Amino acid sequence: VISCYFICNSLFLLTPTSLLLMVINKKSTITYTLGHRTTLSTIPALQSTVYSNQVLYNTSSNPLLPPVYTLPTGMCRLLCICKGSLLLATAASQIVAFPLNHPSLRFIMLIASGQVDLALAWTKKIQKDQHDAVAYILQSWGYIEKCLELPGLSPSLRLSFQLDREDVPSIIKIIKKGELHLFDEADNANVDYRLTPVDQLPGIRRATLLLAKAGKKEELKKLLKLC
Repeated sequence: VISCYFICNSLFLLTPTSLLLMVINKKSTITYTLGHRTTLSTIPALQSTVYSNQVLYNTSSNPLLPPVYTLPTGMCRLLCICKGSLLLATAASQIVAFPLNHPSLRFIMLIASGQVDLALAWTKKIQKDQHDAVAYILQSWGYIEKCLELPGLSPSLRLSFQLDREDVPSIIKIIKKGELHLFDEADNANVDYRLTPVDQLPGIRRATLLLAKAGKKEELKKLLKLC
């Protein structure tokens, strides 16, 4: 690392080849590639790497964030954030403003700083087909209730969150409609790796346990018939 700049649980790191954003959560650290020395045609789409307890869990493209920008040539150093941009000083004694105004980037940084309501306001500018990705970030910070407010959340992921928070009334509505396929889809959802083993049970089993704990005998019978 050549240079770094820290603000509200967001750490910007500049290496000889890349500009990285490291978001510091209580249980994990997520690193995003924002800029690179090479052109966009030779560097893959922005990567997201999740670490927990020094174990690499996954490395995959994150559709939320903007394309990787090409960094200025020569050695640079990070200065500060000013009016929505990260200022870099170049070897040629120039100041370059690196834009931080992409709605997904604003969303992630606001979540990291604990400003959840402001972060959710930015989700209105994020495409609805990316709301599942938004939900996973909210979930990793413990905001499952906020996930359910996203209008573009897929039915299977919505059900997965409803099962996580033991939302019996919502489960009953799904059973009454006979939408058993949603439970199967919820089983395949990319659940957060910090969930307990009980929460990793298949969707139908989790729903059955919730109904049994709540004493919903008629709904249990209906679920068995659907199965």
